Amino acid sequence: MPSRADAPGGRLVLELVLRVAAFVVAALAIWTLAQPRVPSVRRVDGAALPDQLPGLVAVGAREVHVTLVDAPSPLERDVLAAIVRAGTRVTWSGNALSPLVLSVERVREPDGGVRATLVSGEPSEVRDDLGVLDTL
Repeated sequence: MPSRADAPGGRLVLELVLRVAAFVVAALAIWTLAQPRVPSVRRVDGAALPDQLPGLVAVGAREVHVTLVDAPSPLERDVLAAIVRAGTRVTWSGNALSPLVLSVERVREPDGGVRATLVSGEPSEVRDDLGVLDTL
């Protein structure tokens, strides 16, 4: 008389499903280990920033730290802002850059206008697209 364990049905099917699931999990773990690792923090020197901008976009690091020698160009700022909008954290540091705080508020007068308050440790220029507006 055959036992219930040998009967075609529940237990054999369950064992087969669990063995296939274990094989899939093991294969996924091996595949994950074989993938190239992306560095968690990508460090970039400010002098080499223009040459490394395409690589920053392509690598997809979780965090980018830029060591700046001088202020980045508008193109470099735009690319770094795009990297931030794509979900990558961007930090920067640099001894050559002086801290600066600028506050712009609308003046409540009939003729309008704005009031700009600038605090900096060094002389600074306020400029627009046409040129220098003031030196503070």
